[in-house]
Amino acid sequence: MIESWEQLALVYVSGDLGGAFGIDESAIGWALSAVALGMIPGSLVWGPVSDRIGRRSVCLWSLAAYGVIALASAFSPNFTVLMVTRFVSGLALAGIYTVTFPYFLELLPSRLRGRAAVYLSIAGPSVSCSLSA
Repeated sequence: MIESWEQLALVYVSGDLGGAFGIDESAIGWALSAVALGMIPGSLVWGPVSDRIGRRSVCLWSLAAYGVIALASAFSPNFTVLMVTRFVSGLALAGIYTVTFPYFLELLPSRLRGRAAVYLSIAGPSVSCSLSA
């Protein structure tokens, strides 16, 4: 849901983004995609890190890093800094995204994990779609 809100917020200001940085629609598309592009390598990094320091720690560190970096992106003086901060915020956000689902399932009794995984898989896209509607 954090990812959906984050993407949705930038969609609302994308028109102003073009004027503020003097960029065209394709550059706005790259700005919208930068978080998702950062999440690709981020998901490869956070999994092994969670095995070393624990899933709860990764959730907390990842969320804190994401919050700081996302806030910093709001003060980007130019398009290059915006792209870098959004990409790096995607790296940080991947920790939450990668670790939360298995962490949640590990907290449940074994007999409930299958059903809970289905409910969580259904609820995530449903909530994301309702946020963007």
